[in-house]
Parts: sequence; structure tokens; C-alpha cells
Amino acid sequence: MEAVKPSSVTPSKIKWVRTLSKILHLHTAAAGIVPDDGVQKVKPKEIEEWNDSKTTKRLSQKFDRLHDEEFETMVAIQALIAKIFATLSAIKAGYAQLQHAQSPYDAEGIQAADQLIVSDLKKLPELKQCFLKKQYDPSPENAMILAEIQEQKSLSKTFEIMGKKLESQLRLKESEIIFLQEKLDESNKQNRLLEKRLNQSVSSIERGVVYWKADDKCFAFESFICREMFKAFHHPYFSLLGNSVPEGKKHPQVFFERFMELKSMKVKEYLAMKPKSAFAKFCRSKYLQIVHPRMESSLFGNLSIRDMMSSYQFSDATFFSLFAEMVKRVWLLHCLGFGFEPEASIFQISKGCRFSEVYMESVAEEAFLSSDIKPDSESRVAFTVVPGFRIGKTVIQCQVYLSQLKTR
Repeated sequence: MEAVKPSSVTPSKIKWVRTLSKILHLHTAAAGIVPDDGVQKVKPKEIEEWNDSKTTKRLSQKFDRLHDEEFETMVAIQALIAKIFATLSAIKAGYAQLQHAQSPYDAEGIQAADQLIVSDLKKLPELKQCFLKKQYDPSPENAMILAEIQEQKSLSKTFEIMGKKLESQLRLKESEIIFLQEKLDESNKQNRLLEKRLNQSVSSIERGVVYWKADDKCFAFESFICREMFKAFHHPYFSLLGNSVPEGKKHPQVFFERFMELKSMKVKEYLAMKPKSAFAKFCRSKYLQIVHPRMESSLFGNLSIRDMMSSYQFSDATFFSLFAEMVKRVWLLHCLGFGFEPEASIFQISKGCRFSEVYMESVAEEAFLSSDIKPDSESRVAFTVVPGFRIGKTVIQCQVYLSQLKTR
């Protein structure tokens, strides 16, 4: 037979032969066949049990080693996290110290707090690098305890600073309370003095009036203003032009044209455009009659509005603007009243007259509803607050204040 050449045996065939040999060897051992050397082989069952026990022990040891490594890593990471929180607490404490040193200003305290904050901020990137490079603390348990102690110290320091800040705010609030109490006492004193003066002024305007309540005294001032504003209302142009008013200026059409002209403009613009008109003169005269120099001086500290009027100029002050708006409405009512034929007339009720719903309207409902009304008395007119008007056969009620008067 011709011998097989070495080149005809491929590496894959050699690998296959070796595998087959191993299988046959295992099969022989499983069948209990004694090999040529005469040594008895171990039975398959014993080999299996021995192999299982050894493998289990080896795996258990390996698992224990892995478990210990994971546990150590977890504890080390927890220690690193504890250091991070301790550092953040220290930064927070430094920031609180910095704020406290700013008010009142403490240069040394600010510098120390700033250095502390910068030092703690530098620790954060260092801890980050330790985590990335897995350079953990060799004694994580001690590291966690020290970090916890450091965090508690920082929290205690923060609370201490906050307590000092709250104490400072408390002292400030107490000072403010004392100051406000003094201001309140001074205001109450001024209010009592002002109330006394107001009562005197009310008594001088309307004497012998019993008011239903203290707030009703404002009607006396309203009565005074209306009385001054509507004085000479029944005369053309409020008698500003005297008795020599040309007949052409008394014609209803003229008054209606003046009404339309002023109604369409703002009072400030009209006064600036016509500072010497009849309306401007009316506005000036009513201001001088109603606003006393002492009143103007107490409101503004000077008499600038009066001084400007002497040169036919009008102030832009809010008070005067509101006053001029009131004057404008009275003037428009006057022009509208003389624009009718026959012209409108004005009336007011004398003190002591009986109340009539046809001509009057009460500004105080207590006059009809109060339980203090005595059987032997009745509510009668104490004074007219706002006058009434007659336009032909139409009556616009006047507003009156009713007070109790003894009946005979």
C-alpha cells in the first residue's frame, strides 16, 4: 500500500482526529474498561460529584470576592457623596457669613468668608476627579463619620448666623415700632387739634345744628362751597360785568354758544387761551372767595396760585385743576340756565322749614329712620346743602340737611 504523504493531511483533519480521540477516551472511562497499564479508573458518578463540589466551592469563593468588592465600592462612593454634601454645607455657611458681614459692613469678616467659600469651591472639582479616577478613601467608614461631623458643624454655623440676623432684624423692627408709635401719637395729637378747628369752622358756618352723626359735618362745608359758588347765579355772568351788560350779551343764543364753546374744551386749555375772559374772571374771583390764604399756605407752603392769578396766569397744580373743573361745571350750568326762555331760576330752603318731597331731598336718611326721634319733635330743615332749580314748570329738588327742632 502506498504511504500517505504528509501534505495530504490538512490541519482541519488533524483537529478532527484529536477531538475524536478525546471522545473515545471519555467513552472508555465511562464503560469502566481497564486501560493497558492496569490502573482502575474512578467511576463516572464519583467524578461528577467531585467535579460539582469543587465547582460550587470555586464559584462561591468567586461570588464572595465579587460581592465584597461591590460592597467596598458602594461604601466608598457613599463616603465620597458624604464629603460632597459636607462641602456644600460649608459653602452655604460661608455664604451666610458673607451676607451677615455686609450689614453692618465688616471688611475682615467679608474677606474671611470669601476665602472660606473659595477654598470649599476648590474641593468640588477635586472630589469629581476622585470619582472619575476611582480614587476612593481607604477608610470610607471614618470618612463618612468625619463628613457627617463637618456637615453638622456647617449647619450649626449657618443657623447661628441666621439667628444673629433675625435678632438684628428684630431690634430694627422694634426701633421702627417705637418710631411709628411716636408718629402715631403725634398724628393723633394733630388730628384732635384739627378736629377742634373743624368743629369751630362748622359752628361758624351753621350754628345750632344737631348732627345725626359726626361724619355729617361735611355737609356744612359742602353747603358753604355751594352757597359761595352759586351766589349771584340769577344775574347774567354772576354780575361780574356789573349792571351795564349790553342787551346783545343777554340773549339766550349767546349763552348757549358760550356753553357749547367751553363744554368742548379742557378747562386748562380754555384758561390758557382766554385768560381775561368772563369765565377766567369768574374762576379767579371764586378761588379768592373760597380758598383762604391761610388754607393755601398750609396746603402748598406758599401763595403761588394767588400770585399767578394777579398776572392773569393759572397754576398747573392738581388742586387748582380740580377746583377749576368744579368752577367750569357751575359756569356751564349758568350758561345753560340763561340759554332757556324764560331763563332758569335758583332757590334754597330757609332754616326751620318743614320737609317737602316736591322741592327737597334729604342728604341724611337718619332723619326718617333713627330711633332717637322724640314724639314731641320733628325733623326740619337745618340748612340747604345744594340749591334747587326751576326751569319753566319743572322743579329740580334741592338737597337739604334735616335736624330735630322742638315743636310748640
